[in-house]
Amino acid sequence: MAQVCLVSPDLSRVVLADESSSEQWAAHALSPDADPVIALRERAAAAAEWVAAKSRRRLAAAVIDVDQAMCVWLKAPGTQEPVLAAALRASAQDWGDRFSAGSVQRLAKPEKLPAAPPFASLRGKKPAQAPEARGAAVLGMPVSLVRIWLDELDARGVRADAVLSLWHALALAWAAPGDAPAAPPLSAEIARRDDRLLWVWRRGPALVAGGSVFTGRTAEPAAAAEPPDTAQRTDSLERRLSLDWLSWAAQLGASPARIRLLGAEAAALRPGLAQRWPQAELAVEPAHDVVTQTLARLAAAPAAIDRDDPTLSLTSLSSRPTRAVRAQYRWAAAALVLLAGAIASVGHRFGRAAGALDGAEAEIRQQAVEIVANLDDPKLTQTRNMVKALESRLVELQRREPPKLPPAPKPIFQELRRLTEAVSRFEGATITQISFDSRANSVVQLSVPDRRTGEEIRLALQNAPGASINWTEQAGGGGDRALRLSGAWIR
Repeated sequence: MAQVCLVSPDLSRVVLADESSSEQWAAHALSPDADPVIALRERAAAAAEWVAAKSRRRLAAAVIDVDQAMCVWLKAPGTQEPVLAAALRASAQDWGDRFSAGSVQRLAKPEKLPAAPPFASLRGKKPAQAPEARGAAVLGMPVSLVRIWLDELDARGVRADAVLSLWHALALAWAAPGDAPAAPPLSAEIARRDDRLLWVWRRGPALVAGGSVFTGRTAEPAAAAEPPDTAQRTDSLERRLSLDWLSWAAQLGASPARIRLLGAEAAALRPGLAQRWPQAELAVEPAHDVVTQTLARLAAAPAAIDRDDPTLSLTSLSSRPTRAVRAQYRWAAAALVLLAGAIASVGHRFGRAAGALDGAEAEIRQQAVEIVANLDDPKLTQTRNMVKALESRLVELQRREPPKLPPAPKPIFQELRRLTEAVSRFEGATITQISFDSRANSVVQLSVPDRRTGEEIRLALQNAPGASINWTEQAGGGGDRALRLSGAWIR
């Protein structure tokens, strides 16, 4: 079950409510002798301690009372919070120099300005000027103590999902689920809050404007017999309320189509409002305690709160970093430190590798100088660009005609082996002389037992495979016991 917390701007009262119950905490009065800064910090800590003890460690919304808030129609040259605060201070001179706008925001979604083209100034073109800001409803609230209270809650592990004003809460809580069509009509809610009459204008759940009217007395249950001046006081409230509404209607160009009176105190205004706003549909919502019932309705539908929409919440307070966000940043910083250490280690290794490469480069250069010196070429040693000089010499050498290689040697060993194997097969045959000539005929002198054996040796040499010389008998060989062969190279 979701919980909603209502705090006053000075943290004098805190109300914690859910859908079915509510509890209240009141602060002690400040001692006149105490340091106000220290006393207010102690009050913020005490209020946060009470909420931490009573809550479920998570608040659907933290609602700030509007006792010291103001909602005005304002025109400013910009939409940034400092610009709006300055413009609001200038328009509220009646409050004096002590006026503090606190948190200031427009009750409208921020407008997206067209981006200037890149390098526009370099091209001689002026960047597009921002459109002049139009008037809009601006909400100003003193939230300094509320910020401290939120920090104290965060330190105790309690997180508020969104922060909004009581005007935002009234608009959100009393907007029906089906009360947000594509173009919702302008509606109004009026509620009694102690000595003030609170009112809001809304479109669907979005706050359009808000205000309060001082009633001059504390709210009390409706009595059977009212004082004689009740009618006069009610008429005065109606006239002041109508004056505020006419001013807003003139600025917005619209007036409420529906008016809902919350509670018996506000219901007394129905006859006068029906006379002054006859075009509006009037309705009365019975409520014993309007604020408590508003908080209960808000706790029942926490999903309707959009922390990024200024018409649904106080965006600057809703988006404040929490303890979890700060922890994420700390872990991210630690990860960056570790990453920086790893990068430094890798850089050191790269530095060492670069030093080793420098040494290898110097050694290679020295070797290159020695090799060039061994070429005994003064031009190469004196050149400034040795690589270009070597490339030129290589091109010059490539252009020269290639040297002619000597002819391949004759297979003398293979032919000698074939000759000896052929002669060894015949008994009584011996080689007496061998003369191999690679350019002319070779000569072999054999001693054979008879003429027939010599003829067989000659035929065997001619028929033996792998012959490199064609052996023929030379005339005048020396008789029957001598055989002289002459061979010509065939390969």
